[in-house]
Parts: sequence; structure tokens; C-alpha cells
Amino acid sequence: MDNKEFARLVSRDENLRRTILDKWKRQWAMNQSATDCWICPLKPSKANGYCQGSYNGFNKFALVHVVAAWENMNENDASDGSEASHLCAKPTCFNPNHIIFESKQMNQSRRGCIGFIIDMNDVRYLHCEHAPPCLSTVHLRTCVRQIE
Repeated sequence: MDNKEFARLVSRDENLRRTILDKWKRQWAMNQSATDCWICPLKPSKANGYCQGSYNGFNKFALVHVVAAWENMNENDASDGSEASHLCAKPTCFNPNHIIFESKQMNQSRRGCIGFIIDMNDVRYLHCEHAPPCLSTVHLRTCVRQIE
């Protein structure tokens, strides 16, 4: 079995996928909650900042975030042309709760999206128009002086 065949197997085998993700989480993000970004410590092997994962002799068989996205996908999610998209805007994150499958156009429209704004009183405002919303946050911690 080569890397591509193994990747196809992982995409279809829920138990194998969960075993791999559990191992990676124990190794790399042991103390992270389900809402935190789980940051892959591997050096990104792609120019776009993505990490490739290995398991039991299958070196760099798939992008780590794509394996995570398979965890929550349904039959229609991985249709032709869909991409694994980070809601948190962090390419090294592999938290399955932060990654969805969506069209390339929708994925690219998330670039630069603010997501949520938290004001000086820690009030959180949704600023994102995507569904589901982006998870990135901008903190307004300094007083803004009015320019006269």
C-alpha cells in the first residue's frame, strides 16, 4: 500500500482516523481543549504553511488538517472541488472543530476575515458574515483618541 492508498483508507475508516488523531493530539496538543487551536509542531512542508502527517511508516501521507477535517465530514462534504478550510485562520491547526469542507471560493473568502471583535469591556461582537463564522478574534484593548 502506498501513501495515497493509505490516505484514502484513513478518509474512509473512522476508527483508524480517530486513532491517528488521538495519537497526534497526545503528542502535540495534550492539554488543549476542544475549543483551542491544536497547533502541529512539525515544520510546515508546504509553502502555504500546512504540515504533513506520518503514521506507522506512512511518511507524509496527508496534510494534518485534512485528516482532522475528515473527522467531522459527512458524505456531501468532500465533493469535487471542496477544500478543508480553517475557521481559525491558522494553517497549522488540526482541531477538527476548527476545520470544515467548503468550496475553494468560500475558503478563500475567509482570508483576512476578522470574525469576532472584543471591545475594551470584553463584549464580543460577531463581525463575520460566513456560515459557520470564522473563529479569529480582534481585541480592542486600547483607547482610541478621536482625531479632530
